[in-house]
Amino acid sequence: MSILLDSSFTIAFANQKDKYHENALGLSELIKSKEFGEVFTSTYVFDETITYILARHGHSKAVEIGKMLLNSEITVLRVSENVFAQAWELFQSRQNLSFTDCTNVKLMAEHNIKNLATFDHHFRQFKEINLLI
Repeated sequence: MSILLDSSFTIAFANQKDKYHENALGLSELIKSKEFGEVFTSTYVFDETITYILARHGHSKAVEIGKMLLNSEITVLRVSENVFAQAWELFQSRQNLSFTDCTNVKLMAEHNIKNLATFDHHFRQFKEINLLI
C-alpha cells in the first residue's frame, strides 16, 4: 500500500491560514504512522507547492517547505517521457484537470498507488483512486 501527496495537501499542510490546514495536519499524522504505507509525491507537485508558497509567503518559507519535503521520508517521483505523454493525452480530454493533476493520475497508475492525499475534488472522477480528503 502507498499514498501520493497532491499539492493541495502539501500547500494546506504548510499554510496555517489554508481552510484545509487542520485536515492536512490530521491526515499527516496517519501518513507519518505509515497507515498508508510508502509516501510519494512528484517533481511537479514539489514545483507547484514551492511556487505557491513563494508567491504568497516569500522565499524563506518556500525554502523551508522545500527542505522539509526533501528531507522527509517522502519519495519524489520524476515524470518520465511515457508518463508525460500519457498525462498530455489525459489533459487534452479533461477540461477540469491541471496538467500536474494529470501527471498525478498517470504516475499513480504507473506505480500502482491507490491512495491520494488531496483536497481537490476533481479527482473524484477516477474510481480507481482512493481520495483521502
